[in-house]
Amino acid sequence: MSSSEAQALVSKAEEAAKEATKDGRTKNDFSRAMDYIKNFKDLPEESPIKQALACFLKWGVKPLIIIVMAYVWVFKQLYKVYKILPTNILQIIFGVGLCFFGGCYFASIAAIEAA
Repeated sequence: MSSSEAQALVSKAEEAAKEATKDGRTKNDFSRAMDYIKNFKDLPEESPIKQALACFLKWGVKPLIIIVMAYVWVFKQLYKVYKILPTNILQIIFGVGLCFFGGCYFASIAAIEAA
């Protein structure tokens, strides 16, 4: 986010803070969030909130991003195979999957016939 965009957001939050919202609060949700972010920047580096957020981002979000990237890669490869295979081979693979892995057999047949 550029500094001009940030200044625009801050000015928007300040304008919104001047007028009272309908539910009786003196600030709306956006201006309260902007105030929290401003106060968050002022906290020292060793504050528990910043340490917890850093730990969560390092050990929670980063592995999730890697897992999502792996799934995207697998689905791209499966889509390439799907585009190459003829239709009758795809129906054979689907039938074998139903035989060995079960599932909602009647719903699967209805979905195939509908397509």
